[in-house]
Amino acid sequence: PAPPVLDDPETDTLVLHVGNLASNTSESGLTRYFSTFGQVLAVEVETDDEGLCTGEAYVEMPAAAARKAIAQAGSRPLGGRRISVAIAEAD
Repeated sequence: PAPPVLDDPETDTLVLHVGNLASNTSESGLTRYFSTFGQVLAVEVETDDEGLCTGEAYVEMPAAAARKAIAQAGSRPLGGRRISVAIAEAD
């Protein structure tokens, strides 16, 4: 069998930083929203001490789906807000 191709958009994944989220944003809500762009592998909503969303989250998707989300999410409001979506910066 052929060795895996590391730059294959079907197997590579990207983590997206999502901003300008409402305080009541949930992981399940983000999963539903981002699944319209493709498969969602993981979602992590940043929360405060009371469990409310701080306005930020991270979503992991296959690279092709992530690029589609980056291109189209600005025109699809979530919770009445225009969200920002970009590739997450490495720590």
